[in-house]
Amino acid sequence: MPIDGKNRIPLYVTPGIQRVACRNPGLHLQHADGRCIQVPIERISRVTSPTSVPWDQAALMLTIKQGICVHWISHDGEIIGRLLPQTPIGLSREALVDQFLGHADWRERLDAWATAQRDGQLRDWRKRGALNPKVHPSRAHREYVHRGEHANFFPIDARPWTSAWVASILLEDGFPLQRPADADSTFDLCESIAALLWAELNLGSGSLIAQEDDDFSILHFFEAWTRRHHIKLLEAIRSLGRLLHQS
Repeated sequence: MPIDGKNRIPLYVTPGIQRVACRNPGLHLQHADGRCIQVPIERISRVTSPTSVPWDQAALMLTIKQGICVHWISHDGEIIGRLLPQTPIGLSREALVDQFLGHADWRERLDAWATAQRDGQLRDWRKRGALNPKVHPSRAHREYVHRGEHANFFPIDARPWTSAWVASILLEDGFPLQRPADADSTFDLCESIAALLWAELNLGSGSLIAQEDDDFSILHFFEAWTRRHHIKLLEAIRSLGRLLHQS
């Protein structure tokens, strides 16, 4: 059975790891220099791993049994695969999404929702004085609010970290990450929200990002940032849920 989600932290498997194995009661990481790291399974909330690092079947089965998501990242920094645990309430959420996709204008509804979310973000950043000083408000309104485009000030390698974080919370709440909309398109719930949080990190963190210049500091900053912005993620998910409930 999955454990209580409190006090768990993400596990970032680095390319220096040669193999991820299972050694009760957790994951056993074998490093290229001979070091071994034992990570108790009850301390893990989610895992991101390069595709170059092999996993033992027993390690994969352990994550499934404990309800832990594993996200594989390519050399290009894209999430190209996920191992997802079963979510007991997923069917009702999937039915809700399918009902939303039954509307002929679901794309227009989703676009209007996303624009309103981005506009609210910009208003909040300006009110708090948190807008990145490298971005003029009028530019942010023109490019981000209306087109969903923005410059990346945080290392792009962290983009899949954001998606993995959002995916783990969506799954905890029983939402599917994606649903087929029709023969040619997919409604990507995870990326619809991850894009908002990625912008929050790049545009709404002021000049704090410029202070981080090494891999460890960047990862530490990102994890501290996710803890501070957990409520914002939950608010975005609730807002999306309200959109899906509209008749």
